[in-house]
Amino acid sequence: MAETKGPNIGDGMIRFHKVITRALEVALTTSEQYERTGFPDDATRKGFYTYVDCLRIVLEGHHLGEDQLAFPCFRLRVPSAPIETLIAEHQAMHPMLEALRAATEKRSASVTELRRTLTDLNDLWHRHIGKEENHFSCQVLAEVLKPVEHIELAKELSAHGREHNEPASLTLPFVLFNLPPPERAAMTKLLPPIVTKVLVPVVWKRKWAVMKPFLLAQ
Repeated sequence: MAETKGPNIGDGMIRFHKVITRALEVALTTSEQYERTGFPDDATRKGFYTYVDCLRIVLEGHHLGEDQLAFPCFRLRVPSAPIETLIAEHQAMHPMLEALRAATEKRSASVTELRRTLTDLNDLWHRHIGKEENHFSCQVLAEVLKPVEHIELAKELSAHGREHNEPASLTLPFVLFNLPPPERAAMTKLLPPIVTKVLVPVVWKRKWAVMKPFLLAQ
C-alpha cells in the first residue's frame, strides 16, 4: 500500500478501529474463559467489567463522531461510499451496546449473555469496518480532502471524543494501552505531555490499573 504524505484523518480512524478490534477480541476471549471457569477473584471481575464498559463508551463515541462529523464531510467527497448502510450498521449495534451497558452496570450479569452480545457485536463490527476502510482509506481521503481539511476534521473529532469518552481517567488509558507500541507512540505525540507523563501514569493510575490484565504492556 502506498504511503500518504501530510496529515490524514484516515490514520486516526484506522487507529481507533485497531483499539476497538483488539478490545473486542480480548473481551470475547476472556468472557469465554470466565464462562467456563468463573472469575478467579473480585478484582478480576471488576477489571473485566470496567474494560468492557470502556469498550462500550469508546465505541459509542467513535460512532457518534462519525455520524455527526466525519460522514457529513465525506458524503459529497466520496459519493460511492455506502454511508446510509454504515449509519444503519451503527444503529444495529446500538442495542448490543445497551446490553453491554446493562451488564457492566450490574457487574453480576450472566457472562454467557455478555459473551453472546460480544459475539454478535464482533461479527458486525468486522463487516462494518471492512466497508469503512475500503471507501475511506488514507489514499482515498488524501485525494478528496485538502491538508487543512484533514487537520480541522481531526481537531473536531478530538474535541468530540473528549466530550463523549468520559471518564477520561479510564477511557484514555484504555485507548492507549489497546494499541501496539508504534501506534501508541503515534497517538501519544498528539496528546499534551501533562496527559501522557503525569495524568495517565501517575494521577489516574489507581483508577485504570484494575484493567491492567486486559491491556497491552504499560
